[in-house]
Amino acid sequence: MGSDSKGLVTRLYDVRRRFGLGTSRVTYVIDAHGIIRDVFHNEISMSSHALRALQMVQSLNQ
Repeated sequence: MGSDSKGLVTRLYDVRRRFGLGTSRVTYVIDAHGIIRDVFHNEISMSSHALRALQMVQSLNQ
């Protein structure tokens, strides 16, 4: 059983794939105030998610 077994977060962030085929690879960077600062979607390159999120977090901390 996954961490979002009831699909609440999946629906909240609209990352469900069509026809119930799992979820899309989407990374959200959310600041300390709960504001979404960046959304990145890439189905192929997992490392690009980490790199982009790190760059965004570093830019927020400057």
